[in-house]
Amino acid sequence: VPDAGPKQFSAVGERSFSVVTSGTTVKFVRSGELALQIIAHTVLSSTSVRFFHIGPIEADWLAEIRAHLAQHQIDPERFVSVGVVTSLWQTLGELDAHVYLGSAPVGGRRAAIEAQGCGYPTAFYRTADPGYLIAVDSLYASPELGWANLSELGAVLAAIGQQHSRWSAQARALYERRFSRAQFLRVLAELSDGDGEG
Repeated sequence: VPDAGPKQFSAVGERSFSVVTSGTTVKFVRSGELALQIIAHTVLSSTSVRFFHIGPIEADWLAEIRAHLAQHQIDPERFVSVGVVTSLWQTLGELDAHVYLGSAPVGGRRAAIEAQGCGYPTAFYRTADPGYLIAVDSLYASPELGWANLSELGAVLAAIGQQHSRWSAQARALYERRFSRAQFLRVLAELSDGDGEG
């Protein structure tokens, strides 16, 4: 993933930070325990600022989410639909957000890599699906930010505000170590120096 540089974050308080997620509507669901409106409710109950969604979302679904929030005495305008963007990394760098929330129940790979390259501590949905080719934890700098249910998501968000800068540094370091162009070129050189087998 091309490096667009790390973000300089504004100050983060214990609950005073914003969360951002991204993905098409196939990454999220409208009903059940992991419905996007329930995730939004959990995020906005655990933080005091905004929850941004980058990517397409139908008008009726957005209305459902905002109605659910209003029903639970959460300002529906705190859920901000950013829409489709040209560059996720550039948008993450420009938003006044502090934590990246991986999509759920279907996780994203490239988006999580870009978010961590940008320096976002990344909370991710830890799936128990044995069909995944690689362990989901291996894509993330901080395995302790994984969550499997909404109670765990709330706990993860509660912990992030206190150690944001440490987790941000870990996220950027993972990108540089595993996903940067320098790493790509290093692995490419190793492969080309081989004997052609494998």
